[in-house]
Amino acid sequence: MSGLLTDAERCTARVPDTMGFRYKRCSRRGVVKRDGQLYCKQHDPEAAKARPAARREKWARQNAANAARLERDAAMTKACEGVPTEQLTPGLLRTLLAALEAQT
Repeated sequence: MSGLLTDAERCTARVPDTMGFRYKRCSRRGVVKRDGQLYCKQHDPEAAKARPAARREKWARQNAANAARLERDAAMTKACEGVPTEQLTPGLLRTLLAALEAQT
């Protein structure tokens, strides 16, 4: 019996079968016991409740970073108004951005 799990070792969560019409017992090894039931890491009720909150926090951090980047890009565009394209160099852009940030 190498690699085969007994019913006592398996996760007790019910999952859809491959066709999606019926439900079967999860085939993974149970690692967490909650309310007398054994669950794998994916079907652990506490972890399942925590995942959406963690996902929302990650999205909030990404959205904040994107908003900051967009604000910086808008400030850079504003700082470069009236400057001919040929004169725009990385050093000049840094100088313009630093001057703009000093104003705010």
